Amino acid sequence: AIDAWANIILTTQGDGNYEFAAKFREENGNITKALQKDLDKINAAGIPKDIRFNQGLKVLGLE
Repeated sequence: AIDAWANIILTTQGDGNYEFAAKFREENGNITKALQKDLDKINAAGIPKDIRFNQGLKVLGLE
């Protein structure tokens, strides 16, 4: 399923097919109630969206 979705997105972007992109988004770009419930559950759990690595001389105590 991911391969097919990625193929659609990359092909549409590569072709610059704005009309298809708009139609695809209209038909598939909606957040259903079930998806919103799952997203709310994840947000309430405090699961980080991004991983941030602290690095550098200061973090190592070398500054």
